[in-house]
Amino acid sequence: MYAGLDIGGTSMKCMLLDAEKHPIDTASFPTCSIDGMERAVDTISEEIGTMLKNSGGVLCSLGIGCSGPLNIKTGVIENPYTLPGFEGHSLTMALRERLQVPVLLENDANTAHLGEIESMDTPPGNSIMLTFGTGVGCSIRLDGKIFRLPGGVHPEIGHIPVGVDADILCYCGKTACLENVLSGTAINRDAQLRFASSPEEILQAQGSDKEKEKFRKRLVKALTDAVLSLSIIFHPQIIIIGGGIEDLLVEYIIPDLSCLLERLLSTYGKTRLIPARKGSLAGCYGAALMAYTEER
Repeated sequence: MYAGLDIGGTSMKCMLLDAEKHPIDTASFPTCSIDGMERAVDTISEEIGTMLKNSGGVLCSLGIGCSGPLNIKTGVIENPYTLPGFEGHSLTMALRERLQVPVLLENDANTAHLGEIESMDTPPGNSIMLTFGTGVGCSIRLDGKIFRLPGGVHPEIGHIPVGVDADILCYCGKTACLENVLSGTAINRDAQLRFASSPEEILQAQGSDKEKEKFRKRLVKALTDAVLSLSIIFHPQIIIIGGGIEDLLVEYIIPDLSCLLERLLSTYGKTRLIPARKGSLAGCYGAALMAYTEER
């Protein structure tokens, strides 16, 4: 069996694959990173043990997807903002010792991207996945291979500047970064600050209220700036939109954006925006595929 673990700020999702890459079982359980790494290792080991017992399988390897920044070589998660209590410790080393199998760590956007590509009939050459949830994640694949910066560093696209300001300063030091405008956290925050309302209620106005429509157009502008920059630099065939607020973006933001891109990218080739297909299981599925591939 090959296990994939997707670590989020509030919950973890785990999936088991068999030798034919078929999903056998899934589980979800609280992250509780504030309780520390040792407790997390106990919980992960117990949950995987239960899944293996129920399926009658033996674990061959474990893949982990987690929000960055992180060090994929040492297995250290360097993210005190969304995973306090994990920083400074090697999760892969601790789980390797506990489970006695190879353990791999990867950025969660990369594992989700892999999970999405695996489900396609024809994998694209260049593709990008943007995930919108607590923060904004990004995975870039050029000719099917993960794009990394020198030293194996993952590109943190969530903090690129966009032409829209927020009232609150992001921890990166900017107000006008993509994550501070278009993450689920930011949209919920700004909806409450400006309208004392939910994002859904504001976006459903669809032009009937000028101020609410201005709020929606602000989100369209932020995503347009980010997607346009990424498209011009990397020439992706597709950009996959996923994450916890995927449905919100697909219904209220993406339709405007698709029309704009067709006009703005006419000299750079076609880039299609598509919604993620695997939903919340893309990350753990991709992590399990990573474990499977490592063992082949």
